[in-house]
Amino acid sequence: MVTKTVEQRLEELERKEREIREQKKKLVARVSSEKRKQETRQKILLGAFVMAQWERSPELRRIVESGLSGFLNADSVSDRVKANNHNLLRAYLGGEKAADNG
Repeated sequence: MVTKTVEQRLEELERKEREIREQKKKLVARVSSEKRKQETRQKILLGAFVMAQWERSPELRRIVESGLSGFLNADSVSDRVKANNHNLLRAYLGGEKAADNG
């Protein structure tokens, strides 16, 4: 039976530690990706619901229109994106759906 030196055992443990860190990194990325996908799906479903109720609920229209400007003018969004978002929703809010540009 060959006995490993302390240095060899230490190197082996360090290698295993690196492998575990890589595995953890991959799992954290996977969990993060799944969470983003779930949040996106939730936003799509909620948006679809609001759009479906839009014509039937004047109260919903008032609520959305009153808070929409502040939401669209968030500081974290560039001016170009803000303008595009306003134009897209202005067409929808005005009663006509914006043309699909994609």
